[in-house]
Amino acid sequence: MPLRGSTANNLVWPLLGQPGRNLCVFKDERPGTPAGELYKATGWEPRTYFDRSAPRGLCMLALISPDGLHWRQIAENPIYVPETSALDSHNQTFWDPWQKQYVGYWRINIGDVRNVMRTTSADFRKWSKPEVLALDMTVHEQFYTTSALPYQRSPGTYVMFPSRYVADRNLFTTATPGRPETNTKIDKGVNDVAFLSSRDGIHWDWSLREAFLRPGRDPRTWYDRSLYMDRGILQTSPDEMSLFVMENLRTSDVHIRRVTLRTDGFVSVHAGYRAGDFTTPPLRFAGKRLELNCATSAVGFVKVEIQEATGAPIAGFSERDGEEVFGDHLERRVGWGPEHSGDLARLGGRTVRLRFVLRDADLYSFRFVD
Repeated sequence: MPLRGSTANNLVWPLLGQPGRNLCVFKDERPGTPAGELYKATGWEPRTYFDRSAPRGLCMLALISPDGLHWRQIAENPIYVPETSALDSHNQTFWDPWQKQYVGYWRINIGDVRNVMRTTSADFRKWSKPEVLALDMTVHEQFYTTSALPYQRSPGTYVMFPSRYVADRNLFTTATPGRPETNTKIDKGVNDVAFLSSRDGIHWDWSLREAFLRPGRDPRTWYDRSLYMDRGILQTSPDEMSLFVMENLRTSDVHIRRVTLRTDGFVSVHAGYRAGDFTTPPLRFAGKRLELNCATSAVGFVKVEIQEATGAPIAGFSERDGEEVFGDHLERRVGWGPEHSGDLARLGGRTVRLRFVLRDADLYSFRFVD
């Protein structure tokens, strides 16, 4: 697409002249997707683009493409017209491989508070009435974007990296000596990135209120909503995941930065030098072995006890029987008994609890495998 007389760029959709702003683009993994719709996108536009007599506000439209390069609107009209202030954000839409439907996490304003609503569709054309997520938003702590997506390494799990907006804070003003140069006026508000998880995409766990990603040392990330996580997690090596964040909005140095995590390393259960323990809720598992993603110090360890649903240790799988796992591992198989046997076949299908005992260690994830 030409820009200033040149096509030496990667532009595929104009900002002006065609509807669709803040596009969320994804490759459609739905089985049976028509060849002309392998790529999809949603984006917003002022209502007056479609109807000059419409009241102020935004609406959502949908685009389709066979190759990610050549795009067209899926219909002449918007797919969603909100009844209140909404959509002024990078709204997330994707195919949910577990619920077998398209899902949208779109912005909505409840009074003066930014929030998130969820909507679904079977065909990407007709969408359900959005429902506002119960996220405990306040005027002092709001979600501007979500970057929500299914987490492919844990089927049935969803993760969200919202830009958490604090509207009443401002590190700089137009009168601040040495303030960063911007290409617009400076508005109030600073933000960081939070982390939430869900098992159904509707009810989200925000137990860890600390920032997942702080603005950091660069002063240009400390004003006017200048930090946003983009959607997507790439496995860039067996032990590393990459995420991408936009920094320095409204400056000449706006850019995308790659940030990295250990595999499954969003959060951990941590114990210091003094050992601690925690026990899972009752669960049933399939598989013959238990694998841990964990890291310890030289004196640290992780031990696992398997219990009955009542909390009583199962013979042969008590804390005393369990081996002390130490080191830094992504897929460390756990054993019990003198020979550290890890065969759990006889426990498969039973309701059990797992009790973890840790010292100077972090446990990032665990799973059962054959």
